[in-house]
Amino acid sequence: MRVILLGLSLIIYYHRRKKNCTKWRTEGSGTEAHNKDYELPMFRASIILKATNNFSVNKKLGQGGYGPVYKGTLEDGQDVAVKRLSKTSM
Repeated sequence: MRVILLGLSLIIYYHRRKKNCTKWRTEGSGTEAHNKDYELPMFRASIILKATNNFSVNKKLGQGGYGPVYKGTLEDGQDVAVKRLSKTSM
């Protein structure tokens, strides 16, 4: 009985997680999409790459424990700081 409950719990967990990931990827066709689970706006990768000139060395502001930080400028002229997480960061 416990095995069945554990199995059903895992199925529900993965289904909800998959649903949330799909929602995040498809949400917002404009420059940004707000997800209720995050305090900060989420931007598409293409917008971040354009704003930071493909993470150019000239746009690098510094290096932190989780990766480098870049200065970017959005299409509307707003300046942003973008932390590019290292592959080893969680």
